[in-house]
Amino acid sequence: GVEGADFIYTDVWVSMGEAKEKWAERIALLRDYQVNSKMMQLTGNPEVKFLHCLPAFHDDQTTLGKKMAEEFGLYGGMEVTDEVFESA
Repeated sequence: GVEGADFIYTDVWVSMGEAKEKWAERIALLRDYQVNSKMMQLTGNPEVKFLHCLPAFHDDQTTLGKKMAEEFGLYGGMEVTDEVFESA
C-alpha cells in the first residue's frame, strides 16, 4: 500500500509510438493503479509529493486526451488524474 509514503511515483501506461492495439490491454491491467486524490489521501501524509516521468496523460483537454477519455472511459486523466496537481 501507500500508507506513510512521502512520494508517489508513476510512469506513462502507454509509450509514444506504441501500437494502439496494446492500449486497451495495458489500460485494463493498470487501471487500479491510477494515481488520484484517493490514493494521495491513503498515504496519511498531508505533505506527500507526486512524481511523474513526463509526458503525462492527466486530463482530457487535448485531442489525444479526449480520444482516450471517450474510448477508455478515463475522464480526468489516465495514469494520473488532474486533481492530483491541485494544491491542498
